[in-house]
Amino acid sequence: MNSMNVSKSKFSAVHADVRAFLKPGEQARNFIMARLASMFRINKSEWPTAWLMFSYFFLVLAMYMIGKAARDAMFIGSFGALKLPYALVAQAVFLSLVVAVYIKFSQRLSHYKLSVITLLAFAVSSLALWVAKCQSHPYLVFTFYIWVGIVGAVAPMQVWTMANLIYNARQAKRLFGFIGSGGILGSIFGGFVTRQFAPILGTENLLSIIAFCLFASALVVHLIWQRNRDRAELAEEKAEESSESDQEAPQNLWQSAALIGRSRYLRLIAGLVAISAMATTVAYVQFSVLARMHIQSTDNLASFFGGMYEGLSWVAFFMQFLFTGRVMNRWGLGLTIFILPLSLLCGSVVALLYPTLWAAVLLRASDQVFRHSIDRSTTEMLYLPIAPEIKIQAKSFIDTVVWRVGDALAAILLMFFAGLLPTMNQTGVTIMNLAMVLPWLIIAYLTGQEYVNNLRTSLQRQNLPIDKNAAITLSHSISSRPTSKAYRYKSVNELLEMLEDEQTRAEAVRELYRRRSYLSDLDFAEEKIERILKAEIKVYRKRTKQMKERMATDEAQQSLERVFRLLGLLYPPADIYYAYHAITSGSMHMKANALEFLDNVLHPEIKRSLIPVIEVNVI
Repeated sequence: MNSMNVSKSKFSAVHADVRAFLKPGEQARNFIMARLASMFRINKSEWPTAWLMFSYFFLVLAMYMIGKAARDAMFIGSFGALKLPYALVAQAVFLSLVVAVYIKFSQRLSHYKLSVITLLAFAVSSLALWVAKCQSHPYLVFTFYIWVGIVGAVAPMQVWTMANLIYNARQAKRLFGFIGSGGILGSIFGGFVTRQFAPILGTENLLSIIAFCLFASALVVHLIWQRNRDRAELAEEKAEESSESDQEAPQNLWQSAALIGRSRYLRLIAGLVAISAMATTVAYVQFSVLARMHIQSTDNLASFFGGMYEGLSWVAFFMQFLFTGRVMNRWGLGLTIFILPLSLLCGSVVALLYPTLWAAVLLRASDQVFRHSIDRSTTEMLYLPIAPEIKIQAKSFIDTVVWRVGDALAAILLMFFAGLLPTMNQTGVTIMNLAMVLPWLIIAYLTGQEYVNNLRTSLQRQNLPIDKNAAITLSHSISSRPTSKAYRYKSVNELLEMLEDEQTRAEAVRELYRRRSYLSDLDFAEEKIERILKAEIKVYRKRTKQMKERMATDEAQQSLERVFRLLGLLYPPADIYYAYHAITSGSMHMKANALEFLDNVLHPEIKRSLIPVIEVNVI
C-alpha cells in the first residue's frame, strides 16, 4: 500500500512537472486566442467553424498562388508577355463553359456535394497535367494557364458561398475578416513554396503540391459541412421554398445572365467586379512585361513572382489581421468599398509620373494588398442581402464569368495598344488604368447606396400583422395601447418638453411618432432628440443589466421601444418600424439584417452606443 502511495505521489509530481513545463505554451495559446477573440469578436461557439473556414481559404489561396506564379512563369517563358491578352480571352471563354455546367449541376446537388466534386476534379486534373509534363509542350502550357484561371475563379468563390450559407450579416461582418486572413496567409505560404522550390524541383513539379492542397480542401469542406449541416441545409431548403413560391432560380448560364440584367443591384455588383478586374488586369500585364525584360530564366522568373507575391501577401495579411475588422465595424461598407480603387488610382498616378519597374511593382502591390484583404471582405458583404433562392447562381456567374470577362475586355484593349509595350512606354497603359478607375469609383458609390436599399427591402419582406395601426406605430404586446387622448391635443412643443421627463416620455414620444408617421415631412430639433435618445439608450443599457440580475424584461422591452420611437423622429418612420419588428422577431437572419441596416444609416455616435448593446442582449 505504501509503495502504491509512493508511486502515485511520484506520478503526481511528474504530472505537475509536465503541466508546469507546458504552462507557458498554454498561456501563450490562451493569450493569442483571447487577442483574436477581442479583435474579431469571435464567440467561443464560433471558433471551430471559423478555424475550419480559415483553413479552407488558406489551402485554396495557397494552391492558387502556387499555380499563378507557375503559370505566369511557364507562359511568359514559352510565349512571351505580349501573348498574355490572348490567353486571358481564351480563359474567359473556357471559364464561361465551365460555369454553365456548374450552374446546371447547382440545381441538382447541394453546395457541399458540388464543392467536394469540383475540388476532387481539379485535383485529379492537376495530377494529369503534372504526369503529362506540361512544361515540355507549348499547348499544355497554354492549357495550364487557362486551368489555373478556372480553378482560381471557382474555388475561392465556393469558399465564400459556403460562408454566405452558414453566416448571417452580423456574423459576416465580424468573421469575414478572420476568414479572409486565412486566405492571405495561404497566399504567403504559396509564394514561399514557389520561391523556395521552383528553382530546386522545377516549376512544373509544383503541380503535385497544388493537387495536395486541393485534396486537403475537399476534406476540410467535409468537416465544415459536418459541423454546420443543419444550418446550411436549412438555408438551402428556404431557398428552394422561396424559389417555388416567389421566383424560379436560374437553371443555366443564360438565365443567370438574364437575372442579373433584371436586377439593378446585381448589375451594379457585376459592373463593380468587371471594372475592377479590367483595371487590375492592365496593371498585371504591365508588370509582367517589365518583369520579363529584367529576368530571362523561367525558373528564376517563377521564383521572383513567388517571392513578390509572398512579400505582398504578408503586407495584406497584417492589413487584414489588424485593420479590416476594425475598419468594417467602425465605418462599414460605405467606406471600405472605395479603398481598392483609390489605392489603384494612387499607384497609377505614381506609375505615370515615374515609369519604372519599381513603380509597376507598387501598382501591382496596391492591387494585391487590398484586393485580398479589405476589398474581398467588402465584396462578399454585398451578396448578403440577395434573396437566398438566387444567391448561389448569381454569385457563381458574377464571381467567375463576369470577373474573367472583365479580364478579357482588358486584354482586348491591351491588344489594341500593344504597340506601346515593346518600347517600354507605359504612359498609354497607365492612362488606360486611370480611365477605368474613375468610373469604378462611381459604380462603387452607387453599389454602396443600393446595398442599403436591398437591406431595407429584405426588412420589408417580413410577414407583419396587418391592421390599421401597423403602418404608423411600433406595436408590442406590453405597450400596444393607443396614446392617451390627453396627449392628442398637446402641441408639438409641449410634447417635446414632456420628453425631458422620464415619467411622461413614453406617451409623449408615442404621440410624436404617430404624428410623424402621418406627416413624413414633420421635422424636430435634431440636437434635442439626439440628446434625449442618448439618455434613453443609457436607460435601456441599465435595464438590460438589471434583466440579467432579475426578470425585468418588460421594462427593458419598453425602453427599447422608446428608443426606436425616438429614432423614428430622426429617420424615416417606416424604416424604423421594419427594423424594430425584425430585431424583436424570432429570426436570427432578420435580426442580423436589421442591425446591418441600422449600422449603415444611423449617425456614427448613435450606432456606436446603441448597436453593441442590442447585439449582446437581443442577438
